Amino acid sequence: MVAYDTERADWRTFRLDRLTLRTPNGPRFVPRDPPATDLAGYTSHAISSAPYRYQGRFTMRAPAAAVAERIAPTTGTVEPIDARTCTLTCGSNSLDELALWGGTDRGALHRPRSA
Repeated sequence: MVAYDTERADWRTFRLDRLTLRTPNGPRFVPRDPPATDLAGYTSHAISSAPYRYQGRFTMRAPAAAVAERIAPTTGTVEPIDARTCTLTCGSNSLDELALWGGTDRGALHRPRSA
């Protein structure tokens, strides 16, 4: 679930199996514009890349549909570049693991997460 967290003053993703009902049902809320037009993509990024120390962005030499068949939305996001290539974005706390996701013949961009 994507929701605005008033304590953090920011948008967050929440696992529904970890939520509990507050009685009464909590305070009223102020409607806000969503953080992105593509909430599925926003959620996928929040789960697959954002929480990790390193993020990798790989240019894959395969169509986006073929890569998406092998990469779960919780593992990474796939965006088409053209009919034959796409970008895979994923995260890990290990650069070695990122290299496994991206393969050996692709270029990767990675950076430590800002503190």
